[in-house]
Amino acid sequence: MQKPVTRLVELPESELDSLDRKLQIASSAVRGCRNASQKINQLPPELLFNIVSGAQMNLPSFLPDLTAYEDHGREWYSLLHVCRHWRGIIARSPTLWSTIDNTLIDLEDENNKKHKNLVAHERYLCRSGAAPLTVYLGIKETKIRIKSLKTLLKHVARFRELHVIADLWEDTSTPIYTLLVDPAPNLFSLTLRTDGKDVTNGILPPIFAGEMPSLKELTLEHFTIWPTTYFHNLTSLSLSDQAFSRPTTLGFLDFLQNSPMLEKLALVRAGPTLSANTDIVPSTDRVVRLPHLREVSLGAWPTTSTVSRFLSYLSLSPEADVYIWGSVFSNPDTDLTALLPADTTNLLNVQGITKWYLTHYSVAQPGDLLYVPFTAIVGSSNALHNYGVFRSSQLLATLPRYPLHNVTSFVLRDSSYQANRFKTSVWVEIFGKLKNLEELRILAYQSTTTTRSVLTALLPVSPKDVKKKSQNDEDENRREDEEGQITAEPSTSNALTGESHRTGEHRNAKDAEISDSPLRGDHSRCEVLCPKLSSLGIEHDPDLASIFITKLVKSRKDHGCPIASLIILVFDPQFGVSAPSPPPHSPRSDHGAHHNQNQNNPNQNGHHNGGGVNLLADDSSSTVSSRDILNEEYNLRSQEDEELLKRHVKEVRFEYKKPLSQDLVPRGWPTDAYRRTCLPYSF
Repeated sequence: MQKPVTRLVELPESELDSLDRKLQIASSAVRGCRNASQKINQLPPELLFNIVSGAQMNLPSFLPDLTAYEDHGREWYSLLHVCRHWRGIIARSPTLWSTIDNTLIDLEDENNKKHKNLVAHERYLCRSGAAPLTVYLGIKETKIRIKSLKTLLKHVARFRELHVIADLWEDTSTPIYTLLVDPAPNLFSLTLRTDGKDVTNGILPPIFAGEMPSLKELTLEHFTIWPTTYFHNLTSLSLSDQAFSRPTTLGFLDFLQNSPMLEKLALVRAGPTLSANTDIVPSTDRVVRLPHLREVSLGAWPTTSTVSRFLSYLSLSPEADVYIWGSVFSNPDTDLTALLPADTTNLLNVQGITKWYLTHYSVAQPGDLLYVPFTAIVGSSNALHNYGVFRSSQLLATLPRYPLHNVTSFVLRDSSYQANRFKTSVWVEIFGKLKNLEELRILAYQSTTTTRSVLTALLPVSPKDVKKKSQNDEDENRREDEEGQITAEPSTSNALTGESHRTGEHRNAKDAEISDSPLRGDHSRCEVLCPKLSSLGIEHDPDLASIFITKLVKSRKDHGCPIASLIILVFDPQFGVSAPSPPPHSPRSDHGAHHNQNQNNPNQNGHHNGGGVNLLADDSSSTVSSRDILNEEYNLRSQEDEELLKRHVKEVRFEYKKPLSQDLVPRGWPTDAYRRTCLPYSF
């Protein structure tokens, strides 16, 4: 057995090297055969290509998230190391190499210095063959080098997408636009971000010899003026940060009219926002019809009147979604009435509103998306979203601009500070506009006094009691304020004694309170707001005002306007059907730690979608016993509430351990335009 080894040792080094190479070749051939026998490698090359293509990052061509490309654009490279078969298919697939940036060119140059036998830029520009190119410049490094750009521009006829951060151009003496001279016949999407560098008076110099016949998607930053023959027949347009000048309403409408197939329009700190003294407007009967427009984003416009002026000249389809945001919504003196034109006949998305989502909170917090005020008219779902810090007088003044008589579903959330919450008189005026309301949802978690304020407005009222009721509103609201202060920060002892006391009071006073109807006499003379209201949903803390709710549903039933369905979501993991209590002195569970964290960092507005406030301070044995008592009494009281309400409502359902509603904001919010122009570290 030792004899072959002895012979190998006796061989000269050159023969050993030759033998080693042969062994490597044989081993590679064996591994190749083994890999080829794998089932995945027996798939047709076209199918395997689709699998690899799916692993690549495919960003949208309009307003792409370039930070995602910066962080993850090359993760698919790992597939090159799976096996020789995969590597061969990838190398022979041009479209897999069609996304390129300037750093890849620089990388190839470095490789050429180390390996002279490599062809410059082979991996991407050569392997991509004749495939259309998606090009990113200035995304992955701080400079766009002249040599890299010139290399890429040799293939400008293949450009399908070009996304440039032009302020990272390394040549300070010559603007980057001077190199964009050859026609780009296949360019479909163009993004030019400048941060103001090399921009004179907002003028875009000639680019691509004015020949961009395929261009459909355009994103410009800082530019306001360009040749009149540019950018016709667009389907997507985003303009932002026009710091040097703004177009007139007349000029911008003329520009829009050249793109009748426009589907997306975003104007953020840009657009026809000149004051009435300096603006040039067309005749009042002019209308620009954009039947294909599906999304409009208007951000940070200086006044609401400029918004309504612009919208007054547009004709929008019923499916159009309009999003409006900016600091004007945070100003208590803003005239929100001017947000929409007085005549909304041509805004068919406004005319189609059947759902209304109203969110009122205390303070706008810059940088926190949850506290960004906005108004959205979402034609795709026939919904109106008012989300902000407005005063009641501001909101009430806007109501005549919206066709609220068509609204059948109303969802509200008032989590503002107690002193700023809408009073019953405000809700009376709001419900007076909702003649055809069928469904009402009150999202009152951590804002419990809202439920009483809202439902009080829905109690039937006789004409002679209207004056008396308005006089009592102030006393009622003061009492609500006191109740809110009491329930805002309950201690363990208060929770125990208070719950027990309220439970006893609940049982003893129940029949007496309900039998004492709020209205007596001739019911036909009473006014009932929202007479078609049949479905009521309430999301609430455990301390539900069930007696008062019963009074409401009984009274409306007596007046011929019954509530057919009542759904109550009680959100507090502390109560309801819960897991067994942990043994004394046991480590805290993650669930308990989550609540303790919420307790230590309270949200003053109570304006969030999850997490409860832990009423128990520790997990001692006495506290565990207290929790058991609370659960037992709460479950008992919930059953009594349900039985009580079922006397007057056909369907009553209590739900526990379900997430709070998250439809106060539309699915399309925040829009891509907001993400790319307003959020930190966005492109």
